[in-house]
Amino acid sequence: MSAAVSMVAVASPAGAAPYTKGDVFVSVGNGLVKEFTPSGTLVQTLDTTTGVPETTGSGFDAAGNFYVTDFSGNAVTKFDTNGTLVGSFGSDYNADPESIVFDAAGNAYVGQADGTHAILKFNASGALLASFTPTITDRGTDWIDLAADQCTIYYDSEGQNVHRFNVCTNTQLPDFTTTPLPASYAFALRILPDGGVLVANANAVRRLDSSGAVVQTYTAPNDSFLFGLNLDPDGTTFWTADIGNGDVAHFNIATGALLGHFNGLSDGGSDVAGLSVRGELTAAHQYAIALTPATGSAPVGTTHTVTATTTDGGVPLAGQTVHFTISAGPNTGQTGSGTTDESGQSSFTYTGSGGAGTDTIGASFTDPASATLQAPSVTQTWTAANQPPVLTPANGSVQYSDPITSFTVSASDSDHDPLTLSAAGLPAGLTFSDHHDGTGTVSGTATATPGPYTVTYSASDGVNPPVTASRTITVTKEDCTLTSPATVLSNATGLTSLTTTLGEPDATPGDRSKKTVTFAGFDSSLAPVGPFTATTDANGNASVSAALGAGVYAIDASFAGDAYYSPCTTTSSTIVTVSPAQFKVTGGGWLSNSVGRTSFGFNAISDVTGLHGQIQIRTNAKGNFHGNVVLTLAGTTTTAQWTGTGTWNGIRGYRYSVSVVDAGTSGKNGDTITITITNPTGTSTVFSTGGAQGLKGGNIVVH
Repeated sequence: MSAAVSMVAVASPAGAAPYTKGDVFVSVGNGLVKEFTPSGTLVQTLDTTTGVPETTGSGFDAAGNFYVTDFSGNAVTKFDTNGTLVGSFGSDYNADPESIVFDAAGNAYVGQADGTHAILKFNASGALLASFTPTITDRGTDWIDLAADQCTIYYDSEGQNVHRFNVCTNTQLPDFTTTPLPASYAFALRILPDGGVLVANANAVRRLDSSGAVVQTYTAPNDSFLFGLNLDPDGTTFWTADIGNGDVAHFNIATGALLGHFNGLSDGGSDVAGLSVRGELTAAHQYAIALTPATGSAPVGTTHTVTATTTDGGVPLAGQTVHFTISAGPNTGQTGSGTTDESGQSSFTYTGSGGAGTDTIGASFTDPASATLQAPSVTQTWTAANQPPVLTPANGSVQYSDPITSFTVSASDSDHDPLTLSAAGLPAGLTFSDHHDGTGTVSGTATATPGPYTVTYSASDGVNPPVTASRTITVTKEDCTLTSPATVLSNATGLTSLTTTLGEPDATPGDRSKKTVTFAGFDSSLAPVGPFTATTDANGNASVSAALGAGVYAIDASFAGDAYYSPCTTTSSTIVTVSPAQFKVTGGGWLSNSVGRTSFGFNAISDVTGLHGQIQIRTNAKGNFHGNVVLTLAGTTTTAQWTGTGTWNGIRGYRYSVSVVDAGTSGKNGDTITITITNPTGTSTVFSTGGAQGLKGGNIVVH
């Protein structure tokens, strides 16, 4: 203020009303502030109840509360967002507080025209935080504004320069103006987004560029003492007021055109010593909203999240309601809203259920100055949902210890994604090979205990969860064979060795060791013999020494089977001949029967070296047999029976069997002989005595 003016009390409209963006708040003295529409219609009158003659600069905090300086009352009064009086704000004002601005953190700075001329800093609750004493000239720190850096205060001292002071470092800075302003007095000022300044300079408003030089002048008819000034929310215009005649004028910043004006004192008041605009733009409050991520891509049916961040001069702005909208794309019409947290962030998550395509997503919020800010749109591209692979598993059966040729597992993928196949739970000895072409094989030689095994096959496309399927691979028991010698010759003087070999029908035997084999059979009278048991070695061989008396035996070997092998037995019996110890039979002579005269001579011996001997037979039918192989020999003290092979009329392989009785006297007095000769296959008899025949001459001796 530069002069005191008489005040006239003006009645306030009944009740308080919410403020409207763009309305102009005009300080008219006597503790009163009038709210006008931009066209000049009175909305309401706010009464500080202080009754002070001079009511000056005013402003809004981020929440929309209204504050006005009670110049001559050394006070600041606060109203809530609806115009309801809250009460005084702050304390320790020295003399004539005239302007108030707010930083992004919600702190208030108050400039004082007189007294100490200090700039006072308060928190949002009104507690004094700091006091600054910048350099002054003609008066004090009457009119102030805070730059976007939240540190630099621009102020004037009702002189011809705009000064600067850093409240963060408590440092005086060089003046903003490089040359004095044309008029003698500088009052209200506002920093522009381009770094320039608008200042009410008595007879005109002057715009300074970012270097501090005057580049434009604004004047209105009949206005000679422009005092108050503030920016409009539209970002292109400003308001100013003449302190004396009460004219409130509206200008276009770029063109300088006078857009309109009204008189702030038309309904009473003494002077217009300050004005502010609801939603006014201030350098200290640069509200913004950003939306991230700028782009995205995901399969249809999944979710996507965008995050909006609201800031004031780069400082997170909490408690703001953000509205999200999908304005284009397959999910057009989906919306959401949220409140920003302490980081100034609010997120929106939605499901891409509308099919393939690209969504355009927007976010907006109404800033504390009542301006609706829209974030630059972002996009989200939805791709056709990736399908999981189709797995074709395989059952299988493999015999223990036998290699398998392999069986195949396959999978396909409609999206042509590369597939990875695997198998778990395979029987020991089997492996799985992934051919990386959508197929895989199970191969190897099973060494696991026979039985069913559950195998889990898996196919992964790297996008969807792996597809699995379980199948059974059965390891079956191995077949076996037992191979024993066709004949065994032994002597009653010792033990008889019985042997067999456990094998398999194929060429890849498994572990044949430690298998129990049983030998059993019958003697010549069909009396049972055995059992005798033996354990196989690593090659499947088994042997046992059995105490067998002299005689002929038919012995079979058998294996009952175990966890790895099925049962098996020998396919034919082993003929075991046990000769008496040191047994011998000799003889010679002739006999006569229906075929005529037959002469013979023989010896058959059993000793520790085995069986040996020979026999010669001649018949009057020109049959001639000579045998020198003894296969079996058994007998008693007076009888003997033996078999063997020889030649019949010069042809080898014929079989013979002889049975004799030694009567103990000369042969023709009771000795008998039975002879049978057959072809090599035993299917045809070529000679026979026709049973036991007494000797006509000669002798038989059983030794």
